[in-house]
Amino acid sequence: AHLHTVAHCPPIADGAALIVLGSVAAGTAAGLKPRARIRAVTDASADPVLQLTAGFAAMEAALAETGLSLDDMDRIEFMEAFAATPVKLERDYAPDPAKVNPQGASGGILLATLLAGLERDGGTLGLAVVHGGSGVGSAIIIERI
Repeated sequence: AHLHTVAHCPPIADGAALIVLGSVAAGTAAGLKPRARIRAVTDASADPVLQLTAGFAAMEAALAETGLSLDDMDRIEFMEAFAATPVKLERDYAPDPAKVNPQGASGGILLATLLAGLERDGGTLGLAVVHGGSGVGSAIIIERI
């Protein structure tokens, strides 16, 4: 038995995933069928003292780049290793809670979970957001094909 605390989470809760990214030509040559396409990928930085705010900037940039909104997303996987980030998302952006983190994870699992959930639920658009120490964050919007 173990206890999750701020001192050692998220490493103890992280899992593993494999994501294969490539061009249509490379996929065709390898005999693979694409499952989704990337609509936007953004990285952002923010105040390193506040740390977990850059993911929001990355999310806003990805949405602006595509002309989409949170309401357009069928599913949102928002890194929840630290409770403050999903609470801030809910408080500041008010997304549909049924679409956010139905099977939360982090890292590569976040994207794999997002795509699998879109396929299972018949959704098309998905957003994944991660935050990191030192004020870095990333966001990706995918479209299931």
